[in-house]
Amino acid sequence: PVLYFTARYLNASIYLNGDLLGQSLAQPPGAEDTQGTVFTLLPLPVDHAGQELRIEVELLLGENVSYEVPAPIIGSQCGIISTILRKNLLSVLVDIFVFCFSIILLLFGLQKGSVRRERTFLFMGLFALCFALYSLCTSDALHLFCSNSYFIYLFEFLLLAVLPIPMAAAFAERCRPPYRQLLQADLVLLIVNLIFQTAAHFFTPLEVRDTVFLTHGMMLLSLGVMVPSLLLGWSGGRRWWTVITFSPIFLGALVDLTLFYGTKYFRDSFWVKIGVLVFILLQTYSLVRDYLEHYENDLKTDVYRRMAYVDALTGLGNRAAFERKIDELESILPQLTALWCVSADVNGLKQVNDTLGHAAGDDLIRGAADALRAAHCPCCTIFRTGGDEFVLFITDQPEEIVSQSMDRINEAIAAYGKDHDQALSMALGWDSFQFDSADTVGELVSRADERMYAKKRSCKEQRASEEKEASS
Repeated sequence: PVLYFTARYLNASIYLNGDLLGQSLAQPPGAEDTQGTVFTLLPLPVDHAGQELRIEVELLLGENVSYEVPAPIIGSQCGIISTILRKNLLSVLVDIFVFCFSIILLLFGLQKGSVRRERTFLFMGLFALCFALYSLCTSDALHLFCSNSYFIYLFEFLLLAVLPIPMAAAFAERCRPPYRQLLQADLVLLIVNLIFQTAAHFFTPLEVRDTVFLTHGMMLLSLGVMVPSLLLGWSGGRRWWTVITFSPIFLGALVDLTLFYGTKYFRDSFWVKIGVLVFILLQTYSLVRDYLEHYENDLKTDVYRRMAYVDALTGLGNRAAFERKIDELESILPQLTALWCVSADVNGLKQVNDTLGHAAGDDLIRGAADALRAAHCPCCTIFRTGGDEFVLFITDQPEEIVSQSMDRINEAIAAYGKDHDQALSMALGWDSFQFDSADTVGELVSRADERMYAKKRSCKEQRASEEKEASS
């Protein structure tokens, strides 16, 4: 059997029938600071029943601090640990729940552009993460897994000082002047308070418990600035939704501060924990809603972009995309090693439209687009610039690769007639950018067009000659 004893801000000596059984020391001999709450397990003799248990305590922080000396628990070590875990199970589960959702808020807040106001969600995630860690430090269960009581004690009070900082930063991010300036000033004071609390603990005889009233005062000051900022200075829509979201934290903090100073002993932050839990749920709901709206807007934007820059018939870039590509190439010319332009035109499209209908002409245009795609050339972009006109740009490729691509296009053009009733004929002209002269991309396109039209005239003359010979 063992005796379980916990003490906060006091040293305790435990006697059994007048003999010293053991000590629970929140400030061991030689230590300058207390360790906050200390949990001690002391072995008991088997025949302890009926013996007198006496506890003598030494108060470490003066008479103005509320001390806790709960009744010791006697039982097996496993049974006592199980009792502590069951007692704190709900609190720890809430902490884990808040921690997990804080990670979700942080991840979305770090993804720039994935949601609206991502910095606000980032600060909310930081607040939730700090609160989950703070709440865990106030839980008795943590002492079962961390034997360093001083570490837990120090982090409990420093995290309390950190808590309002991300909240004030989130408000400053969303509020209009002059409330933004007030919140920024409050943010500076909160950071100064955190630095002072830390420095006072490590470099003066003051305990973090001695200066916690400063943190509480800063929290009340922050509430006094945040509430009117939320009601009067909040920029953007959904103001009342934001009021509903933050209200549980404000109300919970006020209730817990009232209980802390108005009762003999209170330190479990129960109501603010419930408020933060509700806040996290509402924030996560808002995040999911914003993410879905952002995703829907992205889909609409993509559709509009395709309508603006993609040719509906072929799926290639349209004239607007072609003009934009010229501007882009002009801006990156110093970075290119080679630039080729291929101009292509479908032969006899008007005749097909007049004799077989526009549906057949559309099929021929789609076939021409597929033939140009057969170039399979790296760094190649294809555009339909007119009814039967196409342009290809090829960057950073040697002439040999471009020539092979032209051969593949010609093979695809020839193969089209094998699978369709109507043969496909195209005139191709291509040229390279002259980097050693005052060349421009527009002039390159013009030279490719001239070569294409020269081949087109040649095809017409050849066809006319063949028809003349056939008629004679």
